[in-house]
Amino acid sequence: MQGPSHPIEQRSLDGDPVRHQGTGKAGRQFVYAQGVSFDWKSGALAEGLRCYRNAEFWIAHEHWESVWLRLEEPEKGFLQALIQTTAAFHHVHAGNIRGAVSLLGKALRRFQSFPEAFGGIDLAQLREETGAWLLALKSGTGARPAFPQIRILTHHPR
Repeated sequence: MQGPSHPIEQRSLDGDPVRHQGTGKAGRQFVYAQGVSFDWKSGALAEGLRCYRNAEFWIAHEHWESVWLRLEEPEKGFLQALIQTTAAFHHVHAGNIRGAVSLLGKALRRFQSFPEAFGGIDLAQLREETGAWLLALKSGTGARPAFPQIRILTHHPR
């Protein structure tokens, strides 16, 4: 999957300027909100990540939604895609494959607007693993990969 195509400026989690490429809906260029930090080590994001990694998808969704309510675009759209991903896997556990397919498709479309690393997450890897899940569910063969891992980056591209 290819990333966005227009240069924009973003602040890394440590506040340094970062150059990325990005466009929003209808090809409009956007600038990431300044000062927004995704803290995956404490608070609601960390609790949601812990729950996600323990396959407690609905609880992860609830933790992340509490943060999502306070964000503005584009971070809001990014976190919404993560929430849609967790909700999709909740649907998988509940046997609602149609709902899971719908939500994974929506999440992947949202993720397309973001660079390969965003919000401290290895988004390229997450998109790839989520796409594999979507294909597995659509094929209906029953063979499913491991749930996508959300990998937190220890460094940020400069």
